[in-house]
Amino acid sequence: MFPTNDTPKAVDPEVHAQITFDPCADIPEEAFRAERVDLSTGQKSEHTSGGYTSILCTFDSIPPDSNDTGWFDLYLLASNRTLDEAYKRDPENTTETTVSGRPALVKFDPNVTNSCEISMSTRFGLISIKHHNLTREMQPMTDDARCSRTRSFVERIEDSVDREVDAGRIMMEVATTVRTPRVVDDSERPDITFDPCLDVPMEILLERGFDDRSKDLTDLPFGTYTFISCSWKSFAQTTDHKDSYAITFLAGNVSYEEYLERDRDISTEITINSRRALLQHDRNDCAIILDTKFGVLVSSWLHFPYDNEPIPSEKQCAPLFSLVQDIETLVDL
Repeated sequence: MFPTNDTPKAVDPEVHAQITFDPCADIPEEAFRAERVDLSTGQKSEHTSGGYTSILCTFDSIPPDSNDTGWFDLYLLASNRTLDEAYKRDPENTTETTVSGRPALVKFDPNVTNSCEISMSTRFGLISIKHHNLTREMQPMTDDARCSRTRSFVERIEDSVDREVDAGRIMMEVATTVRTPRVVDDSERPDITFDPCLDVPMEILLERGFDDRSKDLTDLPFGTYTFISCSWKSFAQTTDHKDSYAITFLAGNVSYEEYLERDRDISTEITINSRRALLQHDRNDCAIILDTKFGVLVSSWLHFPYDNEPIPSEKQCAPLFSLVQDIETLVDL
């Protein structure tokens, strides 16, 4: 369970709009029923980091009958990022389109087989709808096939977006106070001010194929120092010959110098967005240790290759470099 003192950082009202659409509450039930969504499986999470806010809602499908092609997971994300910002995050896998005349984007995740994501522009930013299709035959689907369900759902809910509502009912309370650290120790080391479970934006992880429902939280108080951990697993793959992977973040009040002294023989000194860091690679595990004001943030990407063969470091570490570059800007805010 999360602690009760998870007050988010404040949203900058001059730059980012307040979200006025709650995907967990404002989509008509008939739209869910028409798409065979099991409402009893709904899970909601809220994230605020770096001035951006998002509301994520996830659902499972109703178990398929003999006439259905398969089942799916549904992800609904409302964010005050703009559609243009979303496009710039991954232009290679994103295509511009429209939904009932509304500007939109279609994205095919290269890391997740048979998934389709459609994001459409709203007054407050965007709403993204993503299906992760699990087919009976466990075979890859064509782009049209894997997006047909997503486009149908988006068209059903498009006219529900941007209606006048009480934004205060939806938004998390904006606070100017500093969040109490999740775990403290008996030392004189700094408090850990970056909680990976709260401060890593979920949309960054969803973009890379991680499943929000796999989140695992761990506290590691050792008396004289502390680590807090959060990890996620990738979506279950639906075809043969596909790798899976996991990401773990460790925020600790051990200093960068202590880490370097201990692991000098297995580390390479690098920089991430001008911040000093250490790179470590061992068979199918790649880790980047960022220097922070409170200590270090360790990001570890563990790859599970289908053929169980070692992965070259350049291939293993490339997705982690991209991820850590995005997160680095949110540390020490």
